Amino acid sequence: MIARPGAHSSMWPMQRLDLQVLVLVLVCVSLSSCYSFGPPVSTGSHAPDEWFWYGRDRTARYVVWSNHVGVEHYITGLLLQAGYRVVERARLQQIFDEQKIRLSHTPDTEADMLRVGRLVGASQVIFATVAMYDGQVTVRSVDVESGEVRWSGTASHPRLSELREVGTTHLAWLAISRATCRFENRYEWVDPSSSESGGCVQKP
Repeated sequence: MIARPGAHSSMWPMQRLDLQVLVLVLVCVSLSSCYSFGPPVSTGSHAPDEWFWYGRDRTARYVVWSNHVGVEHYITGLLLQAGYRVVERARLQQIFDEQKIRLSHTPDTEADMLRVGRLVGASQVIFATVAMYDGQVTVRSVDVESGEVRWSGTASHPRLSELREVGTTHLAWLAISRATCRFENRYEWVDPSSSESGGCVQKP
């Protein structure tokens, strides 16, 4: 789970975010106008033995693939700050060109992305889909060898199209945090509200 800087010490640790993104997210969360139509809604789950943010193997390599550049950069930053390796987009583009893969965001392309992930030595591909006018961000991590979904989370808010960049990264944070919250280790999920930022917190 990714706990925000400044959150209660019982939250899972998180490495530092880009300061500008952090400020924008915290400003958005602190404004009641962001939640004038209700707080974000999130769901998620992970495989029982998934240790994503507490990863046992920091040499793991990831590919991040999204239809939203800001969210792709945001997730890439989280991975790098957590100590993982991420394949650069330029390297992916080289493979796309060599394999004659057309850049798009369809189920067929997702299969191609897993194949590309194997070619570049990645262990998992993280797919992040932003449906701006549906107000929804979905993030899931898929094992490149087995095709198994290791974790998946979705967060939505009816005003995402108005919140735009701040909203998409905030919902991406919620989706990943809800998906990787370790309920099996005495953590629980607290939904955000107009007065609380919410997150994954350790039970007393």
